[in-house]
Amino acid sequence: MTDIFCGKCNKICYGEALQARGDYFHQDCFKCKACLKDLMTNGFYNYENEFYCSRDYQKLFGVKCTACGQFIEGDAISILDETFHEGCFVCARCNKPFPPGVNVNLIGDDYICDDCIQPANNEIPNGSVHGSPSWNLVNNPDTEVNWDGVPYCEQDYQDEFGVTCAGCGGYITGKVLQAGEKHYHPQCSRCARCGEMFGEGEEMYLQGSEIWHPDCSDEYQREIEAEEHDRLEFEQAERDRERQKIEEEERYAREMAERERAEKERVERELAERERVERERAERERIERGRVETERLEREKAAKERAERERAERERIERERERIERERADREKAERERMERDRVERMEREKAERERMEREREEREFMEREREERERVERERAERERIERDRMEREKAEREREIRLEVEREQQERVREEQARQQKLYSERGLCRFEIQQAN
Repeated sequence: MTDIFCGKCNKICYGEALQARGDYFHQDCFKCKACLKDLMTNGFYNYENEFYCSRDYQKLFGVKCTACGQFIEGDAISILDETFHEGCFVCARCNKPFPPGVNVNLIGDDYICDDCIQPANNEIPNGSVHGSPSWNLVNNPDTEVNWDGVPYCEQDYQDEFGVTCAGCGGYITGKVLQAGEKHYHPQCSRCARCGEMFGEGEEMYLQGSEIWHPDCSDEYQREIEAEEHDRLEFEQAERDRERQKIEEEERYAREMAERERAEKERVERELAERERVERERAERERIERGRVETERLEREKAAKERAERERAERERIERERERIERERADREKAERERMERDRVERMEREKAERERMEREREEREFMEREREERERVERERAERERIERDRMEREKAEREREIRLEVEREQQERVREEQARQQKLYSERGLCRFEIQQAN
């Protein structure tokens, strides 16, 4: 989930937040830049990405009426780069407002109605302008308007000094609706929320760069608050799910740690139990061996006694045949039981013997591996020594070869010197080398 940052303080917005022109604000941060008053419940103006209340915006950037000097809000009349309230645009002589559709005459800096001035021969006096309905002051290409003593036709005047409608883009002459720095034809001023036109004198709110009906502004505010409430509930649910997930992970981690601890204790108990069983088994084997030895001695003694009794009772055998048969049966049963015990003991001894042999075999294999490892290390060491000896021998042979080559070069040098010396000697005697060789 993405965090929402305040467009004023750049901190994360928790709880309720306001949205204006695509940015979010804390309620305490959404204030007028000039007077720091709360803008949450009133209309606001946006100028150069800063928010102002109506009073401070008009004071800093508003347009004043040329006649009364008060700030203009709502319907206004724009004429010759001047702006008037509808009630302030009156004849300078009779102080009557100009009805829509009448001619307005400009004499000097004053606007005069037709009733107060009667030009001869229907001529347009210097500086006067005939208008069409809605105070259309310039509607004829032949009409001239004086501006600073310079006459302009309608088209050039509008291109130079005209006011443009923010709705349709056309020039405005006559009645104009001003909202902040924007101007509209009355028929072009429509609510950005519902699309309906503003009635004459109807109150409007400037939301950023858009104009809204008061009802639309309240409804929008309620929608924004509802959306914000839904978003905050969703974020709270997300945080709850995240907290539950973290708690589940912590619980799972604790369970895993508990299981690991229990498993470790179980292994330790099993190990201790195996050691105890092993000690008991060894003790039983020792006791069993003592018992077997005692039984053997007893059997030997019994055999001797039996032989003596047989020898003493040989005469009574026939009379005591039945008793002897019973005794024989008892003895056979006892013998079978003894043989069974002997068989069990023999199996246990064989098992112990197998375990001993297995341990000995493992020890022998371990010793064999150690021996092989030592032999391998010894072979590697011997191989390294052999390689080192071969390298040293090669280096020695190389040095000896270089010495021999050096000696041969010295010998060849001495031979060449000797030949040169003999050549020089023979040259002094007038003999050529060829003759010397022949002589030799």
